[in-house]
Amino acid sequence: MQASTDRVKQIIVFLVVTSILSGVALYFMKQSNSIEYIILYMLCPGLGAITTKLLFKDSLKTFAFGFNKLKYLAVGYLLPLAYILPIYFSVWIFFDNFPNSEYLSQLTSAVPGLTEGSAILLIVGTSATIGVLGTAVTGALGEELGWRGFLVPKLLAFNSFHKTSLLVGVIWAFWHLPIILYTPYFTGDNIYFGIACHSILVISLSYLLTWLYLKSQSIWPVCLFHASHNVFMQQVLSPLTTNTTDSSFITGDFGIGIALLSCLVTFLVIKLSGGAKAEKTFPITQS
Repeated sequence: MQASTDRVKQIIVFLVVTSILSGVALYFMKQSNSIEYIILYMLCPGLGAITTKLLFKDSLKTFAFGFNKLKYLAVGYLLPLAYILPIYFSVWIFFDNFPNSEYLSQLTSAVPGLTEGSAILLIVGTSATIGVLGTAVTGALGEELGWRGFLVPKLLAFNSFHKTSLLVGVIWAFWHLPIILYTPYFTGDNIYFGIACHSILVISLSYLLTWLYLKSQSIWPVCLFHASHNVFMQQVLSPLTTNTTDSSFITGDFGIGIALLSCLVTFLVIKLSGGAKAEKTFPITQS
């Protein structure tokens, strides 16, 4: 009973500290009127989690920094592509909006001798390696330490897999709202439609990331997943796509296509793997 009460107190403190830190980061984003400070916002859940653990004299080792099941690093890296690539490839075929010639011309003009083909290869190559790894150990780690490394184990100690994933997903979606409403982070045409699609996406990914965290017994596969999602969609595929009103409603973090296909992939992965059976014996669920 006392353990459950302590966990609830820690969850409340974590949410309060994360909200305060996020508010400070949001202020800088609004002042600059850019997403330049998005990295600060992404670090806030992790800093909130570390602060809470220190206040309650809880060991930082429960963040599960180990590399216990290496195959899940590959799963984390590749799984986002299962719901991202089919949507973008379909949009490119039906709307004939690949590549984005204006974007590529900027790159080729900046680097003498660089062709459009080599520019695409350069973008994909650097993003798939340096981009993903760099994001995984910075912004993605900042978020995942908070949501999966801290909040999931605390909630899972007295909730089911499904309820934990839903609660974290809803909190995660609400945490994104301020930067969607008050900064240039939102890139769609209809903000209400975008918020709805983004919320569906985030909640569905909460299930997938909770599953991945429990299966891998490590924070690093979920960081790779988060980084792979952000980098491939935001830094590779979206810039290479000539934006139209129709395609913007389908692609990206605010598109219905990505949101719905992520739900399907999440359902299939969890259903086929039996991932809804939370591994209560694993130490991260006892923190």
